[in-house]
Amino acid sequence: MKLLIIIISSILILINIKFIYCLENSKNSYIYDYNIPLDILNKTNNNYNNEVKKNANSTTTNVNNSCNNILNKNINYKNKENIFYAQSNDLNFYKNNFIYWSKIDTLIINPNNKYLKEVVCTSHQNNVRTVLLIGQQELLDYSRSNFTKLVTLIEANGSDGMVVNIASNVNITYMNEIKKLYKLLKTKNKNYYFSIALPLTWNMDTNCSEMLVNCDYLILQSFNSNNYTGVKDYIDGNSIPGDYFRNLLYKNWLEKYIFIKDKIIIGLSLIGTQKCCSPGGGRNNVFNLNYCEKVANSKQTEISYFDIYNYIIGNGIGYFLSGELWNFKTHTPFLNYINNNEKDKLYQIQYENTKSLFYKISNTGIGGISFWKIETFSNLPNYHLNSILTLLDKNITGITFKKDINIF
Repeated sequence: MKLLIIIISSILILINIKFIYCLENSKNSYIYDYNIPLDILNKTNNNYNNEVKKNANSTTTNVNNSCNNILNKNINYKNKENIFYAQSNDLNFYKNNFIYWSKIDTLIINPNNKYLKEVVCTSHQNNVRTVLLIGQQELLDYSRSNFTKLVTLIEANGSDGMVVNIASNVNITYMNEIKKLYKLLKTKNKNYYFSIALPLTWNMDTNCSEMLVNCDYLILQSFNSNNYTGVKDYIDGNSIPGDYFRNLLYKNWLEKYIFIKDKIIIGLSLIGTQKCCSPGGGRNNVFNLNYCEKVANSKQTEISYFDIYNYIIGNGIGYFLSGELWNFKTHTPFLNYINNNEKDKLYQIQYENTKSLFYKISNTGIGGISFWKIETFSNLPNYHLNSILTLLDKNITGITFKKDINIF
């Protein structure tokens, strides 16, 4: 009898130990399955935990003793480039522990930031180059002084160069100004950074090869697809269908400019769009409405990923929610909801998540990714942020473009 009691007690102890072990391990687990290879996910988990410890102790490393000088960081095309845009005018934001400086190569910031010098300093102390975002028309304005004022602005704040954002087609005159500015910056310092951002659906009649030669990177923005043609039968919101995206990237860029593919950066965003659907159909359509035709004369609004996350997990009251749904035709997520005060109206939010973005960039052979914008990552719980950080693993994009990819 005593022997039986001892055996039972031993079994209970082992079960308890196993339970504690599972409980501890579950703290660092992510409950969603985004079909990302486990070796990448596990490596990111370990890096994330190390980064948290590092940031808790210090947010800076004395890389450059003088905050007023260019970082002089070489551009190495053998390494993939991770770029982040930042808009915050709060200096404390840039000293926040959630910013994982070791995962960032370049930070793009508005030149009118009231703490520009201080942000550049913080960035340099973390061995991250900081460059100024210049608009398409702004570049022409600066060209009237032979870019003297622009170079002075860059030098006065110790920044590392600039990115010019081009939203519409440019002519030969504009291209000549780009060449002139690129040459000017590189003559002053070969490590000055000059890149160009433009839509993924850029008009290919323009001589893009010339543009690629006269910049360090070409950032192809893949969001705001409501401005694009060819996706009407899919989703006319913020998310480009996965197959359409990969085909566009390959046919328009990688196939034509394979010799400088390492200069091509894909611009990503987790910001979504929300619209009121017609006809709504009430609660009957919350779980089965894929395509949402926007109500005539209604506005399509932008929605932050933090708000999307709260809809996904069901935070708040007064809503009838679908939770996260998946469109198998477009390879993108979406969710539907009804405001209890507007029972005849159904709203749809279309957005990107780790799974949809992983499908877009995996095995493309490009030179890296950029994110609009770093503020997207603030206020998210650690386990959710950790899953997004998998996209920054520089092995995901691969060496060459793989045409036949199916991860789900």
